[in-house]
Amino acid sequence: MGETNQNLAARLGEVMKRAGGRGAVADLERLSGGANMESWAFFSAGNAYVLRRAPSAEVMAGRPLDHAGEASIIRAAHAAGVLAPEVVAELEPGDDLGSGFVMRRLPGTAAPEVALGGGAQLLGDLGASLAAVHRIDPASMTVAPRLDPPPAWRGLPSSLPSTAATARS
Repeated sequence: MGETNQNLAARLGEVMKRAGGRGAVADLERLSGGANMESWAFFSAGNAYVLRRAPSAEVMAGRPLDHAGEASIIRAAHAAGVLAPEVVAELEPGDDLGSGFVMRRLPGTAAPEVALGGGAQLLGDLGASLAAVHRIDPASMTVAPRLDPPPAWRGLPSSLPSTAATARS
């Protein structure tokens, strides 16, 4: 999709208007990473956002989870208290932007040397997020692919010592 940032920003502005914003998109910048998907950082009405998209249907073909499903899972995680972005809009075919969604941009970096340098704070944050993930009702995740455990794992819980026996040792 050989489009200019100006064209992308104009169409993205219409998405933001539909989401209840003022629509003007500023400082649109493609983020690094992603072999097939695109991530774009931008500002609208003074707030920071990220567009996650696949510029064509071919990119999404054969994937077990589409962008609507991905957005649904992120919404559930955010609602459960996981440090996850708020999804504010999903792209529609008439937007001519491909498949994807817009989410609020969280502060921080994905640079490992920075992200992993949090020590005890990082461990606490990870523990809190993991606990929040486990509060999500699996029945509400109808879009998530169901994975069956390998046969060797099915009997594993019954083969482990109980916590009562372990506590007495």
